[in-house]
Amino acid sequence: MLFIFNNYRGEIALAMDALDPDARLPQLLQQWKPILPRVTNYQVSSISYSWMNDPWSKGGWAYPSESQEEKLFNELSRSEGRIYFAGDHTSSTRGWLQGALESGVMAAKQIHQATSERISS
Repeated sequence: MLFIFNNYRGEIALAMDALDPDARLPQLLQQWKPILPRVTNYQVSSISYSWMNDPWSKGGWAYPSESQEEKLFNELSRSEGRIYFAGDHTSSTRGWLQGALESGVMAAKQIHQATSERISS
């Protein structure tokens, strides 16, 4: 089983994004062929998603510099009173759905704990 995750930027991203979703995988595999010559022999299925066309992200994600990381990482996910923050920008896995899901679970746990403490007091 081979999983290929690919992330394009700039002009290449725009060109790939302009393709029909079904045409993206064959294009990607052609680009990988010099590295993995038989990669096209094993194509079974694919999923392609255009973050550029996503109405909520528009293809962007937060990625702080190393100095910002040191200063802000713990602050980004810290609650402010009864307001809790979640999203890939508050996780160590920025720019990926996994990071958004992980931070959502963490925020839910924090809310549960805070609510449980208020109820039991």
